[in-house]
Amino acid sequence: MPLMTYKARALDGKVVEGRLRARDEHEVRMRLSEKGMETLSIASLSDAAPSASDSPDPQASAAHRPLPPSGSRASAGEIRSMTAQLALMLETGTPLAECLLSLQEQTEGTAFGDMLGEIHRSVSAGNALSRALSDHPRVFDEFYISAVKAGETSGKLADVFARIDLHMSKREELLSRIRTALIYPIILSCLATGAVIFLVSFVLPKFATVFGNSGVQLPAPTRLLLWMTHAFQLYWYWLFLGAGTCVGGGVWFFRNPAGRPIKDRVALGLPLLRSLVTATQTAALLRVLGTLLSSGVPLVDSLSVARDACSNIFFKKAVEEVSKGILRGEGLASNVSKSPLFSPSVKRMIETGERTGRLAFVTSRMADYLEEIAQRQIQRISALFEPAVIVVMGIIIGFIAVSLMLPLFRLSSAMAAR
Repeated sequence: MPLMTYKARALDGKVVEGRLRARDEHEVRMRLSEKGMETLSIASLSDAAPSASDSPDPQASAAHRPLPPSGSRASAGEIRSMTAQLALMLETGTPLAECLLSLQEQTEGTAFGDMLGEIHRSVSAGNALSRALSDHPRVFDEFYISAVKAGETSGKLADVFARIDLHMSKREELLSRIRTALIYPIILSCLATGAVIFLVSFVLPKFATVFGNSGVQLPAPTRLLLWMTHAFQLYWYWLFLGAGTCVGGGVWFFRNPAGRPIKDRVALGLPLLRSLVTATQTAALLRVLGTLLSSGVPLVDSLSVARDACSNIFFKKAVEEVSKGILRGEGLASNVSKSPLFSPSVKRMIETGERTGRLAFVTSRMADYLEEIAQRQIQRISALFEPAVIVVMGIIIGFIAVSLMLPLFRLSSAMAAR
């Protein structure tokens, strides 16, 4: 495991520095949090051989023998079902180990059930649930583990699982609304594309034969249409291959570090998309932040986890700058106000929540409001897209109809003249 250096604030307010071996930065935060220390910064030092002084806890790990990280993934439905059931069973007073065993029996014979069995054995051996969950980083992200850790510290694990379940429910509801709003425009686009391909492949070639045998001088639009039809018949596979290559290459480019800033900048620069991107990114950030603060996670650690909820790189950088300001002793509202990415209403509400001491409540309610704004914006874009597709299809069909009718008029005139 890599050797990590850290800077943290102890319970007495003193800033201490040290080093330890851990799989990643999250494990460093977890182990420092167990000692009551607030993480300020973490850096990877080297991959040198382990030494006895690497651990922040001199009594570390005789009791904890972490299992290898699970290579399996779990669906969002499985995780949410587990979270909701844990919240209910813990609220009724069921011991944690018994809850985990019950969940394992429900999913026996599946990869998710095997993972729950590993978690149950780890907890039964005396390890904390958050430590057992951290052995499966591909299933439980830093947000989930941090919230559980806070629940263990405060003794309100049932409440934390209920908040996590609410968070997952809100996120899934927003994604479902987005998918529903986009279904009709996508279907309409596919039907329009299919209709054009059908005309070019089967209908227009028959007209080309008629016009070729007529001997009539064809007008320019008709010649262009017939040329396009002929080119499509001869090189259709190259056209599809080129289109697929362009789409695949574009997806690959915009996902790598070189292209992602361009994509995110364009999304924030287009007037139609800027308000949607701003609302969805801010809602995701505030949703995670509110859930973690309600669970008792410190503000700096909550921001570190909430930053990963933002998919836009410029929002990530804005959250990093906010975190740096808080580490300097400045307030959350004053640092949020410095970023142009956050709307004035968000800045005012955060200032209100910070002043009244209800920051967790305010951020969660603001996330609800922004998700509604995002939903309305998606519906607005969908409403604009539908007539746009119809107009484009009308232009294409109109061009085809005019191109076919003009030579027919000339042919009928020539026949009448005879």
